[in-house]
Amino acid sequence: MSLYNQSSQSYDGDIDVTILSLLEASGAMTSIDVDHHGIISALKPQFFSILGMTPPIHAITNFFECLHPEDHTKFSQLLYRLFQDPKIRTDKIRLQHVDSKGVQNVLCHVLAIPSESFPLTVRLFLLPKSQSIDISPESLYHHKLVNLGALSAGVVHDLNNLLMAILSCIEQMDMEIDDPALGNYIELIEKNIHQASDLTEGILTFLREDDQPATPIDPISCIHELGDLIQRSMTDDVNLTITLPSESFLIMMKRTHLGQVFLNLIINARDAIHSQGSIDVTARFEPPCQPSTFVLAVADSGGGIANTDHGKIFEPFFSTKAPQQGTGLGLTIVKTIVEEANGRIILNSTPGQGALFQVFLPLVMTE
Repeated sequence: MSLYNQSSQSYDGDIDVTILSLLEASGAMTSIDVDHHGIISALKPQFFSILGMTPPIHAITNFFECLHPEDHTKFSQLLYRLFQDPKIRTDKIRLQHVDSKGVQNVLCHVLAIPSESFPLTVRLFLLPKSQSIDISPESLYHHKLVNLGALSAGVVHDLNNLLMAILSCIEQMDMEIDDPALGNYIELIEKNIHQASDLTEGILTFLREDDQPATPIDPISCIHELGDLIQRSMTDDVNLTITLPSESFLIMMKRTHLGQVFLNLIINARDAIHSQGSIDVTARFEPPCQPSTFVLAVADSGGGIANTDHGKIFEPFFSTKAPQQGTGLGLTIVKTIVEEANGRIILNSTPGQGALFQVFLPLVMTE
């Protein structure tokens, strides 16, 4: 059945609208009519629920308001091709909405066809793409990282057990050897085993799932504990300095969450430096006289971030790194954690002059 056969135009595509209607009635897909500017002329009540999206507070008049910013150009090109040559067009686009967990994206298959009122409008049939069958490069890489994290936890646990077995043998040797020179070597071995064990414990703490609610924590001690783990991730070309205050106050946050924020910002700064450079980490409490806010600042001497990317830097899967060098999720995770703790994160960067990320978290106020 042809959806469009006006004498003034020609449409050479045939499609069974009965099947589309059945799919729409079953709740498997939904449709929307738009003009060549994306202005909506027909929007069904179940549009958002079928796509698993939270309806916006204000009525949407333009379909571009629902789109992921990075897909605006792709969708514009799809509309342009369809209005220029009325054939069936298919593609994949991401819709974006905000719920209690923050910004969410819904990947959809889109089937674009001329509507009954063409050439004034076209009809878009949208089929949400299940995450279980998402095989995009970003998704595959994300799942690879999840699996790597689970594998790493087991490897690190076994490695720690091996270290303890070696330490037990070394301690037994120490009791049976009277040679002072050999004793010095044994002492050095014991010291390095303890350092390696502390490192594996730090990795396990970071990888361990934390279902406990947020509690008052000392942010300075948390950052100090992660310092050794951070230093070991640096290359010889990157100079890392961490400046912490002597006095500390409490913030309300999961300890593992603060660790994620800290590590993600450091790794992001490290990857921004392509040769030699420096990373400066500072922590402070503001205002100095009666502190109410904890501020964590991470500055790097990398290439900086283009002004056009400032608004996209915290979006999921957005990355300025080379493919497979990053997931594009690190800063998204940081922003989500910080906002869940009633905080905020600010970026200051000029191309060629590095970048500065500052995290502001409220203190636990005591009477």
